[in-house]
Amino acid sequence: MNRIPLISLLFLLIMAANVSADQVTETDKLVKSLNNHVQNNKSAVRIIANVADDGKPDDWREFENDEKRAESDSGYNLNDNFFILKTEIGTYLYALFQSPSRDWAQYVTYFFRADGSLTKMETQLRTFIGQVIAIRNRWFSTDGTQLKIEREFLDLTTEEPTETNDEFYDIKEPVYIRISQVPIYEMIRE
Repeated sequence: MNRIPLISLLFLLIMAANVSADQVTETDKLVKSLNNHVQNNKSAVRIIANVADDGKPDDWREFENDEKRAESDSGYNLNDNFFILKTEIGTYLYALFQSPSRDWAQYVTYFFRADGSLTKMETQLRTFIGQVIAIRNRWFSTDGTQLKIEREFLDLTTEEPTETNDEFYDIKEPVYIRISQVPIYEMIRE
């Protein structure tokens, strides 16, 4: 067997791993900066929620603050909620998705680069279906390729590490590779 192509292939694989690691490091820096922007500018965070009852056509509304949003809860609506802060370095978008029965809630933080591409998602699914907290962190390249994923499962009551059980039903979070795919994009694009 010719050793030159094998060495070349090994070199390419090492280089690809280094590029992915560099992109993950850059993402982590951006995420830290965006989180700092949110902490320092809480009053600038926009709140948009779907006020339509479950099964009805979407009716997105913007709220002055979280108290006003909560006041509009009929018990059958507010199943899709977004909290957004756009900056010059990127966009922080925190989403709360929940079932109408409220037996599960999914908290997803999307971090977008300044060019509108998704760089990271931090997801926490809390569900009574199996009594589990499922945590997923995913990093993405500018073209939407997933670079890395971390998963962890915790007991819903104790928050100690656990394994999933037969009752657990995983609910996949929406993945928006571009900010323009977010359902409220027309409201936040300016």
